[in-house]
Order: sequence, then structure tokens, then C-alpha cells
Amino acid sequence: MIITAVFYYLRCPRTDFAVMFAALWLISDIAIAFISPKELPHFLMALGFVPAVLIGIVLHWQRFQRRHERLPLPSAKRG
Repeated sequence: MIITAVFYYLRCPRTDFAVMFAALWLISDIAIAFISPKELPHFLMALGFVPAVLIGIVLHWQRFQRRHERLPLPSAKRG
């Protein structure tokens, strides 16, 4: 939470902040799994991957949308 608060205070770009948040969320989930004396339920382990997967989907969707904007129009001139 403190690291995320520092990134928010430093006004990181929204995309970078989301990626860092997802990475820190996953790291904390893995750390809790290592520290815990009992095995964590599988849904808690899967819950650690949810932010990373959602952010990955959003980033790829944005990239896919921007790809159509960058494609050049076909030229009518043919040499």
C-alpha cells in the first residue's frame, strides 16, 4: 500500500500506475502464499492474477484499437 501511495503521489501516468499496482498485487499474493503456514485456497491464488489479467486485456484492447488509426490508407497511385 505504501509503495502504491508513493507512485500515486508522484503522479505516475495512469497506465504505468495500473501496471505497477497489478504487479505489486501479484507479488503480495505470492508473498502471502509463501509465508502462510497453511496452503491458501486456489481461488485466493487465482484472485492474485485477476488485476494483472484485466490490465493486460485493457492494454491489448487499446493497442488493437490504435492499430487501425495508424494503418495507412491504400494509395490510388500504382506505379
